[in-house]
Parts: sequence; structure tokens; C-alpha cells
Amino acid sequence: EYLETDPSGRDTDTPIFIVKQGYEPPDFVGYFGVWDRELWSKYLNDEDFQGLFKMSYAQFVQLPVWKQHQLKKEHELW
Repeated sequence: EYLETDPSGRDTDTPIFIVKQGYEPPDFVGYFGVWDRELWSKYLNDEDFQGLFKMSYAQFVQLPVWKQHQLKKEHELW
């Protein structure tokens, strides 16, 4: 359905892959040069970051990396 309505005129036999945010496989991210897994947490404004994580970004980066990853997964930012 997507390819049938795509204005670029791609062939309907073109393979389509669905990639979920935070679960990007290496062969996917390899197409984008520099892939920043921290993008979503860095681009939240201070108020949104505080509201989501209940701490400032400065406090967040002081946490052990495993804890940062756990919190990002809980909030679907990874």
C-alpha cells in the first residue's frame, strides 16, 4: 500500500523494512554515517527532560551507563 501511493514512483516490488526506534540493526545505522543513540535524550528541552526522568540532564549523565540505558528503555527513547 505504501509503495502504491509513494510519489517517487518506486517499483511495487521494492522491499520495505520497518525499523523500531531504539532497535536499529547495524546494517541500518551503517547507511547514516554518524548514528547518535543519545539524540532523543539530548534534544529534549530541560523542562521535558526533568518531567520525564525526574532529574536534570546533569544528574542523568552522572548515573552509571547501565542505569541511563535502563531509564531510556523505560521511556522508549532507545
